[in-house]
Amino acid sequence: MRAAGVLDLSPGAALVVDGTEWTVERREPELGRVQLVRHDGARQRVSFHFLANHPSCRS
Repeated sequence: MRAAGVLDLSPGAALVVDGTEWTVERREPELGRVQLVRHDGARQRVSFHFLANHPSCRS
């Protein structure tokens, strides 16, 4: 059983997903999504649910 942690999803916060570091660019709480940006400029929009349940996501 994995202990639940708290992810910081505020703009500017860093996340590591599958070994790749992303920065939270913006939150869309009304839609339950976050826009992430990688150091090379690539962007990805993901849901809060995806991040909270991803086994390889950490602050």
